[in-house]
Amino acid sequence: MMRTLAILLLLIAANGIAQPQQKRPYTPSVLEPDAAELLFLSEELPSAEEKIVQLMEEAKALDRAGQRPDAMRKVLMALMLESQVKAPHRALVQLHIRFGDYLHVAGAIDLGVKHSKMALAQMMALEEFPEQDVYNVIGKVASHHMQAGQLDSALVYCRMAIGKARTIGEPIWLAAAFNNMGMLHSGMQQQDSAQVYFSRARQALPLRTAKDSSLLGSIRDNRAELAISKAHYADALKMFADNAELYTALQISDKRLQAEMGKARCHLYMKENRRAYEALQWCEAYRRNLKNQRNGPTVAMLGLWRQYHENTGNWQAVAFQLERLNHLNDSIAMERAHFLNNVAQTLATSEVTRFTKVLELHKLQLERNRAALASARWQAQRNSLIAIAFALLVIIIVTLLYLFYRNRIKTNEAQLQLNRYRLELTETALRNRELEKENLARQLEHKKGDLSGLALYLSNLKDITRQMLERLNDAKGKRPEEQKALIKQFYNDLTAQLSSEKKNSLIQENVDQINKEFQSDLNERFPELTRTEIELCGLLRLNLSNKEIAVLKNSSAETVKMARYRLRKKLGLNPEDDIHRFINQI
Repeated sequence: MMRTLAILLLLIAANGIAQPQQKRPYTPSVLEPDAAELLFLSEELPSAEEKIVQLMEEAKALDRAGQRPDAMRKVLMALMLESQVKAPHRALVQLHIRFGDYLHVAGAIDLGVKHSKMALAQMMALEEFPEQDVYNVIGKVASHHMQAGQLDSALVYCRMAIGKARTIGEPIWLAAAFNNMGMLHSGMQQQDSAQVYFSRARQALPLRTAKDSSLLGSIRDNRAELAISKAHYADALKMFADNAELYTALQISDKRLQAEMGKARCHLYMKENRRAYEALQWCEAYRRNLKNQRNGPTVAMLGLWRQYHENTGNWQAVAFQLERLNHLNDSIAMERAHFLNNVAQTLATSEVTRFTKVLELHKLQLERNRAALASARWQAQRNSLIAIAFALLVIIIVTLLYLFYRNRIKTNEAQLQLNRYRLELTETALRNRELEKENLARQLEHKKGDLSGLALYLSNLKDITRQMLERLNDAKGKRPEEQKALIKQFYNDLTAQLSSEKKNSLIQENVDQINKEFQSDLNERFPELTRTEIELCGLLRLNLSNKEIAVLKNSSAETVKMARYRLRKKLGLNPEDDIHRFINQI
């Protein structure tokens, strides 16, 4: 009893806020069940689930017939039966989807999101709904979050929709999910990301049916709005014009009107007042001929006329349009408030107290509207105060900037002196490094000269050995005294040969010392090279010829030539590339 009393007190307060000009009578017969319907609710059979299914079918039929209050009454009756359903059921899914849509249209967006999420949770628990139905509810929840300004939550459900569309594999669903993600990023002021998702949506759209073409128009509308946000009015005008032709072909009158109004808006932004006037006149005539008059286009048209009069400097007409716009917004707010109050009072009489948040939301919305109207009335008086405050602020900022820069100049002078000292230290260190580098270069050149001399010395070693063999062969037919002399000479030559082998070892040690860092870099860039190939690269780096390398490696020049050919292939060199230049650049 106390709970019901508290709800009724909230209703009285909400009515006082929602109806400042005139009191609209509450008609309980519209939303409260009549005697026959109460009897239907109280019967044991059919079951609660079957009753909810029947009520939802009746609500759908009433909605199609344009009888929204009666349809709403059926939905509220179904809500009274929800507590009797103990497990997830298909009927509850349809119930929460429809009631969430009603609340969303009425302005109770947070409650609409709540019921859409309840429907999605029921669908996930049942795991028997078609993938398309699950995808549609996910998209509905994301859309409600976006309109409620809850962008982080909307981002989560947009990603879920994209994942579901990819799992299903239906291109139009994926295109719609990308389009919603683009709208979300546009609302988050992330224009580049929005452009990427709109492009993905267009690429994914197959354009097979009229429904696909309608989605194409929606994507193009969003891209046009994005172009307007970037001040690309000519691009937006072309997209709105293309959409006007598309919706004309599809015979979608309300969207055709929106496209024509978009064209008028672009003309206004581009200061093409004559074309804007012609477009607005056409839109007014077209809107009056539409069968279903709605407040949305009326509000938008008033805003466009106000902008046109601002462009042309007709401030009296601007004030008139603002008055009409405020009156229309008040009318819309009153209608929504009346609807929500009726819903809340019906819920109170049926003890469904969990919907009292509708009243709190409504009160907050009305307080925002009243604050906005009060702000518009004293805006002119506040301008002078703002100007004075701005002048004082400028003086304060200039003074602070003067003090700041004076202090910064002193700090910069000290920092400059410190930087000079650091620069002198750096230059000294660089000179020392240059001297060390030159000393190392001289040592390297000295060792290279020694190696080249040794290599040249050993290049004729095989020829000398061959001559010694020929002399030994000639000594077979000589006298013993002559043979003894030849043996002594051969001993001396072999001793010289041993000395040359030591020189070979010395050469190899010097090569390894010179090429130590080079071999490390080479092994890091080309790990597939063998140890022999790395040593060959080091010898080539010293500009040794094939013959000199053959002497050091105790092999033939042809063998060295084949090794160089295989090395060029592993290094990825073309026939015209110079292997010496390539190796010296490593």
